[in-house]
Amino acid sequence: MSCQPGCRKHHFPFCTRYGILAMNMLPQAEKRSLGYGMKTKLGIVGCGFLGNIVADAWKKGLLPDYELVGVTSRTRASAEKSAANVGCAVCEDVDALLALEPEYIVEAASVESVRAMAIPVLKRGVNLVILSIGAFADLDFYAQVKAAAVEGGAKVH
Repeated sequence: MSCQPGCRKHHFPFCTRYGILAMNMLPQAEKRSLGYGMKTKLGIVGCGFLGNIVADAWKKGLLPDYELVGVTSRTRASAEKSAANVGCAVCEDVDALLALEPEYIVEAASVESVRAMAIPVLKRGVNLVILSIGAFADLDFYAQVKAAAVEGGAKVH
């Protein structure tokens, strides 16, 4: 068995021998790290025009490698409408969305929401796709976001 340094394929050699039953015993993170048919969990913050474009793209199958696990918005009514349209969970706030363990959160809300959520989300290791990039006009905040991403091992897109 010759692997490159860091290869995890043979970390669980019993998976090769016993197949899918052994894979089902592994935690989700291990399955994903081994490339076992897992979709990347995605959440959306902001259920206005832009957030609904992302949600609709997922619903239409344009994001086949992702599972939309939940949405949240400034108003519960808009979150409920978006969630009902695409068939995912409605979350009261970002903390409730984080409880669904997304690997990515798409921010489609406002500069203020980026300021409120970016640092705690990144420190928890969740990647962010920021649409309200005006938040980074504040260079001090930008530096804090970069530091939080490094600390949490997350990325900002």
